[in-house]
Amino acid sequence: MKTTIQALITILICNVLLLTPIWAVTPEPAPLTGNKVAITGATLHTVSNGMIENGILTFENGKITGVYQAGGVDISGYQTINAEGQHVYPGFIMPDSQLGLVEVDALRHTRDFRERGDLNPSVRTLTSFNTDSELIPTMRFNGILIAQIAPIGGLVSGTSSIVQLDAWNWEDAALKIDDGVHINWPAKSYYKYDDTSDSIVLEPNKSYADDRSQLTTLFKDAAVNQDSSNLKLKALAGVYDGSQTLYLYANKPNTIIEAVTLLKQAGVKRLVLKTGAGALLATEILQQHNIPVIIDTLHNLPGQDHHDIDQVFRLPQELQAHGIRVGLSNNSWLMSTRNLAFNAGSAVAYGMSKEQALRMITLSNAEILGIADRVGSLEVGKDATLFISKGDALDMRGQQLTTAWIEGRQIELEAMQQELFQRFSKKYR
Repeated sequence: MKTTIQALITILICNVLLLTPIWAVTPEPAPLTGNKVAITGATLHTVSNGMIENGILTFENGKITGVYQAGGVDISGYQTINAEGQHVYPGFIMPDSQLGLVEVDALRHTRDFRERGDLNPSVRTLTSFNTDSELIPTMRFNGILIAQIAPIGGLVSGTSSIVQLDAWNWEDAALKIDDGVHINWPAKSYYKYDDTSDSIVLEPNKSYADDRSQLTTLFKDAAVNQDSSNLKLKALAGVYDGSQTLYLYANKPNTIIEAVTLLKQAGVKRLVLKTGAGALLATEILQQHNIPVIIDTLHNLPGQDHHDIDQVFRLPQELQAHGIRVGLSNNSWLMSTRNLAFNAGSAVAYGMSKEQALRMITLSNAEILGIADRVGSLEVGKDATLFISKGDALDMRGQQLTTAWIEGRQIELEAMQQELFQRFSKKYR
């Protein structure tokens, strides 16, 4: 009986594999041709130097070689792309993503973003990054060409890396290896739904004292044992010599103030706060230590009942008004990650200019992640990681990518979703 069941399972698996349609295969990485390319007639959104109407952008061997106003520029010998009436943007950058670490949320064997235990600074996401993930093409089609692959869970989740989204393997994908360590600072209390009263109540965190003690002890030990053979302490050495960033996850103002104070006293050099509206009541300490903020997401409800309904949408503008550098993520749910640009676009309706909103997901994110020397803006010498859109890339009605490059390689934008669109548009035409 057991043998029969095993045989049936084997046959079922084989049938599933054989019946998988060819369009489910992700596009293969593009080769670097070495061609000299010139994009003409487009509006260039340089980010660092404003907008250039009717501009010309040239690149060769993966690097941008020129950003010009049209007229008087010799582009003979270049492969010319006429993008008249269209827009050229630097590739969008997604911080704090589990892209390539999870494929189907409901299937545990496709999830590889969380390690057992509370203190895991030595766990690295890069070696688990799946370059064949079917979710990657959906990000590229929405302009996201670079992502920080970050772990979650526990008190110290692990170490992230930054990748470009066109590679055969994680070695080729790596843009910045082991860029930082991610920690979750415990809150003294949290909101919980109470069945008996059918309401949200404030519950004390019973493990707060123990969790806080574990974190403070770990960072104190790491500060004085940077050459230790202990893998956990060794993995934290970079946050003390400045070679790595410590990404702090904290939402409540008192938690943010406590965590920043203790970590700075412990000698942490570079600190980035990943948070929501709680940062508004902790701006003084963020200014004091020049700590940038990555906002979780803008498509969200306000944190408290008494907050304005549009509080989250106004958050980037209000933080910038306090002189705080702001980047933007969209990690509420992996499948919604691709809507990063539309999150940024929502901020435009609540006080930000389009240039400021675009900067959040390009140059500001690049500066916060420590990769602004290579990406984040259209500047000579930077990687030719960019795309052309028919319309405004921050507006879901206008964003329509026609061509994209990663490090000068023209990538394939057609994937499973586009195949499905073509397939069923014929059926229902």
